[in-house]
Amino acid sequence: MREMAPLTEKFGAAGRFMSQGQFDKAEELMSDVPLTIPQSSLIFNALGLVRVRQGQLPAAITNFIKSVTADPASPIAYHYLAPLLLQTGDREAYRRNCLQAIRQFGHTNDPAIAQSLVKDCLLSPPLPADLDNLAHTVDLAGAGGTTNRLLRGLVDYRQGRFASSAKWLQDKATQEQDPALRVQAQMILAMAQEQLAKTNEAHRTLTEGLQLAEAKVPVTGGASWEEQMAAHVLMREAKALILGESSVENQLH
Repeated sequence: MREMAPLTEKFGAAGRFMSQGQFDKAEELMSDVPLTIPQSSLIFNALGLVRVRQGQLPAAITNFIKSVTADPASPIAYHYLAPLLLQTGDREAYRRNCLQAIRQFGHTNDPAIAQSLVKDCLLSPPLPADLDNLAHTVDLAGAGGTTNRLLRGLVDYRQGRFASSAKWLQDKATQEQDPALRVQAQMILAMAQEQLAKTNEAHRTLTEGLQLAEAKVPVTGGASWEEQMAAHVLMREAKALILGESSVENQLH
């Protein structure tokens, strides 16, 4: 208990700095906290979210990595890191993050954790072994039912079941009310249509999604920034497949 007292005081001071908008001072104060204290992950997550809102993505990533290191049993920072690492082009770190998350939560029976894990680790084409594990996670947690057509469509697309993927996503791409989720569905559907040699449909779906994203889905900002960023990650993949554009263009640095 005595050993924790100085750290508790430091956490309190960091929180006060943050409440005053002095985020640099809060980060400086937390810089020498041992990354073995699970409680520190709450502050690192809060700092990471601040840096995302400020558009400082490398600083956000640093804070979320510290959070994962301090409390590897908490799923939230893995979830935040997935789109951030892809948006900044660090696919190697993205793979490491997914591998660690799969090891931690691959056998969860919590549907919410399972859905985040599967979706986060399928934002980019996975390794075959990871794909098998993630598909099993969907079934294990019951996260792939009709209530989550977007997830099911993504899983089927990554497994090469393009007709099934398109079937899951057809309604989601036209009826989903959340713009970021709708763009995600449109991008996956467009890629499935392209793989099925339905070129005209793929171009039409892609165009509709890109227009919606331009109007209503910024890369950052808003309460669902991670879904917005995921939409842009899938947009780049869809444009690379359908239009032949570089998958790394227009990344936010």
